[in-house]
Amino acid sequence: MSLPQLMLILKPLLLLFLFTFSAWGLGSWVIKHFATQSQNTLNGLFFPFTLGTGFIIIITFLLLLTGSVNLYSLSLLLLFGAVFAFTIITKNPPTFGIHHVWFLAIFISEFIPAFVHVLSPESGPDALSYHLPYAEFLANHQSLTVNEFLRYPLNALNFNMLYVIAYTLDGEILARMMHSIAALAVAIGLFEWGIKTHQRVAGLLAAFTWLGSVIVVKLLSSAYIDIGLALFVFGAAFPFLITSTKPNTNSYYLSAFMLGVAIGTKYLGLLFLPFFTLWVGLLSRDLKLSIKYMVAAVLVGSPWYLCSCHFFSFPLRSRDGLRQHWQSNWGL
Repeated sequence: MSLPQLMLILKPLLLLFLFTFSAWGLGSWVIKHFATQSQNTLNGLFFPFTLGTGFIIIITFLLLLTGSVNLYSLSLLLLFGAVFAFTIITKNPPTFGIHHVWFLAIFISEFIPAFVHVLSPESGPDALSYHLPYAEFLANHQSLTVNEFLRYPLNALNFNMLYVIAYTLDGEILARMMHSIAALAVAIGLFEWGIKTHQRVAGLLAAFTWLGSVIVVKLLSSAYIDIGLALFVFGAAFPFLITSTKPNTNSYYLSAFMLGVAIGTKYLGLLFLPFFTLWVGLLSRDLKLSIKYMVAAVLVGSPWYLCSCHFFSFPLRSRDGLRQHWQSNWGL
């Protein structure tokens, strides 16, 4: 293997590690300063990483909104998260047990064989027709704009912000790795759920089943957003699944933030809103809190919907085509 070929693989892997480390650092910092739930409950790998990824997505959207997405702004964002992560690790070094060895075996046997397919040409029709082209389009323009000639020009694009980051820092391979790391994060979340609820075997089996499922293996190496949706929906549910006691108020708001990111990732995320609102009401026995939860999730998830309404109302060159497209697909 020549040096250019080696760098083609190593560069996105190193950037993926930086992103993962940074997202975990940002999420851990938020938990430390915002959550009052037991640190042993929310700390770990999954919840801080997912929370931090959500914040990176929202910040990237704001950078697009102000026309500030570039190599320097995104590098600075990731470096800030990495500093937080490094500070936390030096103060509280991680510990490992035999159950981590079993998860490592699952990682090697199931994740890596699927992950290597990111080095093959992208074949997913949705990834080729609008996910990757739109991300590259936004990264090239460095600001929020509409590509009227792609499928679904007006859409919820939260998870696609990670693809914008990838194209700004590197390219397509890193973008597809972002979807892969979301799949691995869900597996880690299932594994940590088992640890935190004293059901380690169940957690390992859940992680094994998730990474071994046909649909996950198929989507894992493609630049889709479905696993990203699963990541944030699971993240929203995580504080409620790992404790047998009533969660505190701040945990509800962290969950609402995750659900909001899911709503802004795909329209399908809206379907989870009434179920989570009801769940919060049953857990808290507090109608006001469940309404606040719903409002918080809608506020976090609304920017892309507001952008769609804003752009839809302007005289775009192909506005009539957009209208016909939405009418045929959504009955609007």
